[in-house]
Amino acid sequence: MLDSPKSRLHVDIYIIAMISVYHHLILKTNNAAKRDIRAIMLYEFKRGNNAAKTTQQINETFGENVVSYSTVQRWFKKSREGSEDFENKKREKPESILENDVLREIVEIIPSTTVSELTRELNVSKSTVSRHLQEIEKTKKLNRWIPHN
Repeated sequence: MLDSPKSRLHVDIYIIAMISVYHHLILKTNNAAKRDIRAIMLYEFKRGNNAAKTTQQINETFGENVVSYSTVQRWFKKSREGSEDFENKKREKPESILENDVLREIVEIIPSTTVSELTRELNVSKSTVSRHLQEIEKTKKLNRWIPHN
C-alpha cells in the first residue's frame, strides 16, 4: 500500500501536518506532547528508519534535545517487541520504612541528633529523613529539633 510514491507522499504530508499541529505542545514537553513524540517515533520505526536518524529528525524539527538517542532506542525496542502503547507505566512510590512516630520520638528524646546520625542509625537516605522531618514539622535550630512554625 505504501509502495507507490504517491502513497508515500500522502503519508509524508499527513505526518508533516500532524507535526505542525502539535509543535507548540511538544515544546512544552507535557504528557500530551510526549505521546505525540512517541507516535512520531513509532511512525519512523514502521517506516524503517533507525534510531539515530529518527533522533536527528525530531530534534531538527522540534528543537535541540527534545528527545535523546537513548530514548528513541528504548521506544524502538518496545516497538520491536510489539508494543504500540505511548503511555509511561505508572510507578508506585515504594512505601517508606521510616515511621513518622518513631522519628518524632527519637528527635524528642535526643534533640541534638543530626540528620547524618539519623540516616546512619535508621538505614535510610538523607532525603528520606529530611522529608519525614518536614512531615512531622521539625526543624533544627541551635543544635536542637524544634517544632516548625
